[in-house]
Amino acid sequence: GVAAACAPGADTGGGGSGSDVVKIGALFPLTGASAATGKKTLDGVKLAAEIVNEDVDLDLGLAKGEGLPGLDGSTIQVISADHEEDPRTGASETERLITSEEVAAVVGAYFSSVTLTASERAERLGVPFVNGDSSSPELTEGRDLDFFWRTGPSDRTFAQSFFDFLDDLNAEKDAGVKEVAILNENTAYGSDAAEVTEEVAADRGYRVTGTIPHGNGVDDVTPEASQIKSEDPDAVFQASYTPEAILFTKTFQQLDYPANILAYGAGYSDSAYFEAVGKAGNYVISRAAWALDAVKDRPAAVEVAKMFEDEFGAAMDENSARTFTAALTLFQAIDEAGSTEPDAIREAMDNVDLPAEQTIMPWDGISFDDSGQNVGARGVILQYLKGEYKLIWPFDKATADVVWPLPPYPER
Repeated sequence: GVAAACAPGADTGGGGSGSDVVKIGALFPLTGASAATGKKTLDGVKLAAEIVNEDVDLDLGLAKGEGLPGLDGSTIQVISADHEEDPRTGASETERLITSEEVAAVVGAYFSSVTLTASERAERLGVPFVNGDSSSPELTEGRDLDFFWRTGPSDRTFAQSFFDFLDDLNAEKDAGVKEVAILNENTAYGSDAAEVTEEVAADRGYRVTGTIPHGNGVDDVTPEASQIKSEDPDAVFQASYTPEAILFTKTFQQLDYPANILAYGAGYSDSAYFEAVGKAGNYVISRAAWALDAVKDRPAAVEVAKMFEDEFGAAMDENSARTFTAALTLFQAIDEAGSTEPDAIREAMDNVDLPAEQTIMPWDGISFDDSGQNVGARGVILQYLKGEYKLIWPFDKATADVVWPLPPYPER
């Protein structure tokens, strides 16, 4: 492992060839309101590293055999950092991971606002940053970074999926959806989701009754929820993190207004949300980049989900599946590069071309355009039915029928 030994992110460990370690930074919210989600995202990265490091009988890249064959069997060491949901902390922790911990690359950071600053810091330091779980279109539109890649869909892809779903709902179920409202948290994730929803709504001929931003860490959302109730749109697009998703559900319940929520994941993909709101969370509709339901015909995906649950004591969810995929894609690129040199990894990432079958995702595969966006990423639409998310769209792949409109709260 001579090449690896003198490269950043490699540690010879004193045992000569085969005992080299490739360090990877994992930047997530590990304290604060989204800590439960942060742990799951980190667990996704850890599981990907484990599949590389151990000999696992799985039909996925690098599963068979131990370590990275392109780097003489070097193993992956995941070094985690907590960005505390703060963009400045995210940038400084990224710098610490790169300069002090000497990581070869960074995976993160769930919050789009943090991914924005952290990836810019990594760019300045010339080190790869791979994202699987942030959806702000701004991350890959107009930034022109050399060292940033996103494996998951952006909210532009998700918005298009949502309106495809509404078109089909109108055509096949005679739903009569014409007017939509948008409810969004006011940082990069929510603001960009709102903007792209407005654009796609206009393209598709839907009227937006109002776009209502809200703060994070607030303790009352009655004015915003009341405005939605008075506008009474046919559907409500919502982009909120966990605490506010809980608060809005409880407030809509108090107002006795069963909003037809179309959620941009985030809080609505967090098990803590459903624990907090109980039956009121039933029938919520969310976009997702992954659902076990959507990959039941893919043995590797089913097996990875089982491994995740066995190891971490919780079901794999969309967020952990997305970070698992981002990390495994990065590890395959490092192996292909046969080096931890940033430029070698960059070239390998730019040339990634994974067919759908070599991922655990319900996508067309993984390959990147010039902006670092995976052009194969796709969205599916889920509805929370009988205690779990079921695939309701595309209709031809659905495992459950959509319930529309959403029932009044007493009937949930």
